[in-house]
Amino acid sequence: MPVGQPHLSSVVLTQRLLWHRALGGPSRPQPVVVLLGPVGSGKSTALRSISAACGAEVVHALVDFQPAEPAAAEPTTVETLARIAFELSRTWKARPRARFTRFTLGLIAVQTSLDEHNRDRAKETLRASINDLTHSPRTQRVVADLLNNALDVAKSADVLTAPTAEIVRALLPRLIRTVARWPVRRAERWHADIPEAEGATPLDALVALNRSTPTEITEWLTAAFLADVRESHPRMAAADRFSRCSCPQPDKTRHWHNWVLLLDNIDHPGGSKRLIQRS
Repeated sequence: MPVGQPHLSSVVLTQRLLWHRALGGPSRPQPVVVLLGPVGSGKSTALRSISAACGAEVVHALVDFQPAEPAAAEPTTVETLARIAFELSRTWKARPRARFTRFTLGLIAVQTSLDEHNRDRAKETLRASINDLTHSPRTQRVVADLLNNALDVAKSADVLTAPTAEIVRALLPRLIRTVARWPVRRAERWHADIPEAEGATPLDALVALNRSTPTEITEWLTAAFLADVRESHPRMAAADRFSRCSCPQPDKTRHWHNWVLLLDNIDHPGGSKRLIQRS
């Protein structure tokens, strides 16, 4: 993680917070840092400098809650999680991609238009949609073809706002490209095992998710997102070979890194409502 001159102290602080644990040692509580200051004091610039210093070597995500337009709709929790998952799913130097298989599968289930009266037909449609989206080499085209009507359904059910639906349409292809066949089956079983599924089979559970209320869907997808993070972090944060990083450890102990989540303008409605109230 090279240190640039702009906002040097912020970058150095981030380096110190990257330490997760020594190889074979206990982990420490996850650090949280809040930047406070008046408008124009450089908070956003500091976060951008940290993101640039992390580069492609430190797994991180930068999410800005500043609306693109004054009248823009407040982002939903699902939109915010999709943005974070999208950023964390980038290509990282010498590391595999994060997999948000449970979360992506949930998004597919929520956005697929299913028969409301025939459960067997609904399951057949959902299975076909999952197979098409996760196994097709033409992911971008398949997503566009299959989700156009599905996103309209999700918007009409107030699960996704119109801007959110367009954002999810843009983000989903990258998330799907990280999904392989065997993790999909395991993710389906995860959805069947959570309490909200009430002991249903995997496909029945995903149909139940599709038919849930917006609040239930948000809670369900949040749990899926967090489960994916817990699984991906150990796989991607393995000890650096010979600790070739800038962490201030004089003995160069092999160690694991934390991920870095940079949230800008969190005082705006989307940030305070979606994240602070849920923490």
